[in-house]
Amino acid sequence: IFSGVISVPLFHGRISRESLDRLCMEESGFLLGAGKAVGLPNDVWPLVLACLHPREVLWLCLCGSSRLASLGAEVLARRVRPRTFTGHSAALLGCTFSPDGSHVFSACADGTVRVWDALTGSALRTLNKHTGQVNSCQCSPCGRHILSGSDDYTAILWDFRSGTDVAAFQGHAGWVRAVAFSPSEGVGATASCDCTARVWDLGGGKPLAVLQGHNDRVLSVRFCERDGSRVVTGSADSTARVWDWGGGQVLSCLDAENNWVRSACFSMDGAKVLSGCKDGRARLWDCRSNHCELTLPGNGGAMWHAEFTADGRRVVTANDDGTLKVWDLAAVAELATLWGHSGAATCCAVYGHSVVSSSMDHTLRTWLLPP
Repeated sequence: IFSGVISVPLFHGRISRESLDRLCMEESGFLLGAGKAVGLPNDVWPLVLACLHPREVLWLCLCGSSRLASLGAEVLARRVRPRTFTGHSAALLGCTFSPDGSHVFSACADGTVRVWDALTGSALRTLNKHTGQVNSCQCSPCGRHILSGSDDYTAILWDFRSGTDVAAFQGHAGWVRAVAFSPSEGVGATASCDCTARVWDLGGGKPLAVLQGHNDRVLSVRFCERDGSRVVTGSADSTARVWDWGGGQVLSCLDAENNWVRSACFSMDGAKVLSGCKDGRARLWDCRSNHCELTLPGNGGAMWHAEFTADGRRVVTANDDGTLKVWDLAAVAELATLWGHSGAATCCAVYGHSVVSSSMDHTLRTWLLPP
């Protein structure tokens, strides 16, 4: 994209390719400020400043105007910066954003869940009631509660702002490996090493359904965001299964051919399922035909998690080599590799153009997706 030295107007000055490279390295990532993100008028061209990721050239687009100095300062003051969140004393096994992107949550093998300020990277609260490692955490659609699942065979519902545990859900005979909220708010789900998934009435604390059919550990569970009537589970029995949880029936069984399905989620329209598998590949399935429409190739190591981006056109994967990879589904092509973790990347979650990842290196990281 760049050749030689590029100079463009910036705050009535000039920026060169060398300056851009230096800024990139100082930020240890790339920065993105967009006019729309701060409510600029439609008649003002968006200001976009994207520095280079240490491993990849993104792009630079600066549009000049007489208001560039003041508007640019406002945009850049509100930019989302790549950050590293430190403070846990053990491997991080799960992570997620709040619905408004203001908070990040982490699930840790030290038995705690932490609440973080997504903008500053500050730890706001530690939730400590589990007696075993915490494998997963999710934030409710209203942004008030967190659900966490642990090796102590339980899931706990928290009010994360007050730090109080609202309810505990018991009944599994094995580790709780994953948790999920339904879009209907009052319903949650858990996946367990007892080979079952359960759907819960979060208000009453009672199970609404026990989903039996897998013949090995259930490693993931997610609701369909479109209507909440279906869940998809991923298992060490090498299948992902789509369930009508109200009737307890299996609607689809997706065979990953002797590869653990470590994560599975629905597309926004509910027609597809994305699975992340132990062989390092992500697979996109048609729920009606049970057909695997495409496979995203791995890098030789295991894959821990796969997630759609907000627009549904791309996929982010968390991998055993510590990287996150961004894929274009239409082209079946890798767009970017995000380097930074020194241990396996165990989970990732997407909010808008931002990604958060958890790792065996005891840290969380936030990233910006490439344009």
